[in-house]
Amino acid sequence: MDDEMEFSYSPPPPPMRPLTRTPLIPRRFPYPEEYSIMGGEGGGDDDDSADSSTKSLLRESSIHRRDFSLRQSIYDPLPHSVNSNNYNNSDTSSFSATLLHSMNRPGTNKLTASGLYSSSLIANNNDNIYQHHQHRQHSHSPQHQPQQQLFQSHHSYFTSEQKVTKILEESAKSKSFLIKFLFGTVFILILIITSIIIAGIGVMLHGNYKCNIFDNENESSDIPKKKRISPYDEPLWHQVEQQEAISSHLMSLFNAEKIRQNLRWLSKDIHVAGTEEQLALMDRLHQEYENLGFDVTPYEYEVLLNYPDYEHPNTIHLWDSLDWELISDGKAKFEETEKLGGENFDERSKVWWNAYANNGTTIGNIVYANYGTEEDYLDLEKQNISLRGKIALVRYGGVFRGDKAQGAEKRGASGVIIYSDPADFVINANATFPENIWLPKSAAQRGTLLRTVGDPQTPLFPSKDYTFREFSEDTLRSSGILPTIPVMPIGYEDAEKIMKVLDGPEATWARWRGSMPVKYRLTGNAVFRLDVRSFSQKRKIKNIVAIFRGSEEPDRFVALTNHVDAWVKGAIDPNTGTATQLEIARVVKEAFDYTGWRPRRSLAFCLFDAEEFGLIGSTEFVEEMLRSIQARAVAIINVDNINGNSTLSVKAVPLLYRAIVKAAGKIGHPNPSEIQNGRPTLLDSWRFYSPKGPLPGDKSVPSIGLPSSGSDHQRFIIYAGIPVADIRIESAPIYTYMLYHTMYEIPWTVENFLDPSGEVLVSAGKLWLELAFSLSSNLVIPFGVDDYGLFLGEQFKKLKTNLIYLGIDTIIGEKTFLPMMKNLGKAITDFHQLSRAFQQIISSTNSGDRSLTLKQIEMLNSRLMSIERAFILDYGIYPERSFQRHSIFSSLQNDDLNSGGCFALIIDPVSHLIIAESDLEKSEWIKAIKMGFTRLQYTIESATQFLQLDGF
Repeated sequence: MDDEMEFSYSPPPPPMRPLTRTPLIPRRFPYPEEYSIMGGEGGGDDDDSADSSTKSLLRESSIHRRDFSLRQSIYDPLPHSVNSNNYNNSDTSSFSATLLHSMNRPGTNKLTASGLYSSSLIANNNDNIYQHHQHRQHSHSPQHQPQQQLFQSHHSYFTSEQKVTKILEESAKSKSFLIKFLFGTVFILILIITSIIIAGIGVMLHGNYKCNIFDNENESSDIPKKKRISPYDEPLWHQVEQQEAISSHLMSLFNAEKIRQNLRWLSKDIHVAGTEEQLALMDRLHQEYENLGFDVTPYEYEVLLNYPDYEHPNTIHLWDSLDWELISDGKAKFEETEKLGGENFDERSKVWWNAYANNGTTIGNIVYANYGTEEDYLDLEKQNISLRGKIALVRYGGVFRGDKAQGAEKRGASGVIIYSDPADFVINANATFPENIWLPKSAAQRGTLLRTVGDPQTPLFPSKDYTFREFSEDTLRSSGILPTIPVMPIGYEDAEKIMKVLDGPEATWARWRGSMPVKYRLTGNAVFRLDVRSFSQKRKIKNIVAIFRGSEEPDRFVALTNHVDAWVKGAIDPNTGTATQLEIARVVKEAFDYTGWRPRRSLAFCLFDAEEFGLIGSTEFVEEMLRSIQARAVAIINVDNINGNSTLSVKAVPLLYRAIVKAAGKIGHPNPSEIQNGRPTLLDSWRFYSPKGPLPGDKSVPSIGLPSSGSDHQRFIIYAGIPVADIRIESAPIYTYMLYHTMYEIPWTVENFLDPSGEVLVSAGKLWLELAFSLSSNLVIPFGVDDYGLFLGEQFKKLKTNLIYLGIDTIIGEKTFLPMMKNLGKAITDFHQLSRAFQQIISSTNSGDRSLTLKQIEMLNSRLMSIERAFILDYGIYPERSFQRHSIFSSLQNDDLNSGGCFALIIDPVSHLIIAESDLEKSEWIKAIKMGFTRLQYTIESATQFLQLDGF
């Protein structure tokens, strides 16, 4: 039935038998009109003539024919004298409604409340009142004649004298009726006025009832509104037991075989970003998530990528006085495929290359430069060994490969060769792949040389069709973003050949010597030719985002992120993560199908493209969706890969420390040897192998690194200010991921070395989901604001000690330095003090010990999501680094000062000041240091504002 129905006049029904039960009318609704008009409650004591006059009045009244709409309400017993038969009569489409004449006079305000009334009941009551009136008239009329006979012509019954007498009697009765009518009307008006006064007093004193005055003639009532508690004011308790039950159910649904199957089809072929194979794989993943019922959106970009000439790989030749002798053909020489279950390697898998290396040929002597760090290049200069016009031979490790190339390039080197020394990648030279996990001699690590993140041609903007490409490739190379020299990776078998022909001075520093069976010499007279064949091209990449909607806060989301592209088949990096993420999505969907469960906040499954080239897919996504994710993203949980089976390796912001520790304590360890040694959970092994945590005096939190770099989480924290965690399972105490970025990252390797039982990837998935579940399902987002205060205090101590050690207090002047440090220390102390009270509310609410209203929950969550954003500087930490915007976690240009990795807005200018030569240059960097202090304190005080519980 509709909420409102239109009523119209219909002829009165035939007489009905007296009432046999007591019906209901709306509470405090005025008695039916006939009571007041007739001057009595029941009307049964009035004489016939009065009754006839009343009937005539009702018949002629326009009120009797007025149409109106009424609504449902609460009912009280109707006085027993009213004849109402079956108020639930279904035939209620048309009724005649009668209301008090005084209440319906034109221009008269009607008092009503917001309660709702039953139209069918009122209409039935009106009809039944009329039937009662008919019955009473019928029983008192002469000979019980029908109604029409009572009003026949007066000339048929009366003489003239009788007519006069009758007229006088009727006149007297009319006067009596009018007097009664007037008294009744006045009485009703007094009641109405009294009701208004009482209602007004009630509103002012208690605020429990509200009355609304309507001018609508068709709707009137004086029912006070029932007190309603806003849902925003209802106390809510976190259902701890229910959440634990849901978590246990989710954990029980993981299937190791399904993860293994995912990994096999994900890693079947080479899928380098920008290729047809990679786009096809992203389309397959899109379909997989759609089949699960998720809301899936692709994000496509056109970006600058770089590729080798697979038909003509890079080469190295040695001049032997007559001709060029081939030293390296730029390809792996692995032929033992029968041991790998028939794994199919196409020729592209064997080609070695570094993305964005400049195409070209260079000829020159080779200089060995160890790891190619700034310190190593300075050591060579101290030995009067120049790189100008030479080809630098460096080994992987120490710093990013792009920095190795740039360091050599700015010293005049004409090319760079990078190799993996067995001292760093092989524990037992007789047990390399496929007998063991160690790197074989013909393996070379691929990787990018891009010295920025995202598409280098469209900094700060997404690479869409409308985006202007600001920089050409030539400009990028001349500015140092891309190398101007040829660069090539090789295996240590070929590096050994090169080292054997060097005849210069031997490297005397122990840290410069590797484990190849040759003498490590710094230079030689032999001449080499390096040929690098590469090309750059704009290619399409595609990200996939699949959303599982939350129930209470669906516009907020916790993201589970991973990249899909690889240098070859990528069975470890990244597809251990991809396969596990797919299983998490299946588990979530199965739990929903079985129980109807949804998290409080949404889960976003994000798959990024072109991560290997320089975090390109995730960077373009952050740049395009910046405003949206800053408003909606709760946290980013990234799993780039799972490459071991012993312990956790974690990078995270302090807000997530406790949530990660709590989740790790719930997940059983997948490695039997760890369990046998008394470490039954992932947390136990994590604490055992990495006991030194980031919080002073708190051993409950194991080692957690800074989230400044490493994978797709980086842009979310440094550029957007979204809390992030990057989680991996690795081997310990010896790191075993030696096949990194090689052709040997295939499913066979995972199934035979990394995870034979399949339980390692299951445990990784459980941890990933448990953390996401906690962040998405608790009433209050379980951030550790108190840990942030502790962390800032510890980093401040390191900063102060380091600056004084370097003499910055003297260079700047103590009158300036000491007040800056004092003010910054006070700002951090204020932050920490407020964070303690805030943390107590979070903890007590999520443990079920305290209730909060929905308004309070929303207030806390809104503030919690704003804390990390408060550390973002819109224009960058300083003008030269607009890409880096987080005042705490922006990555350092270099960390030769052992600063601990934080506060790049101060440490970077200090590094430049130390090596500055001119007074003008020094002056500019001193100014940058002072501005760094200003910017840092400003962001800390901004974050503190969100911890103040005013209005709570």
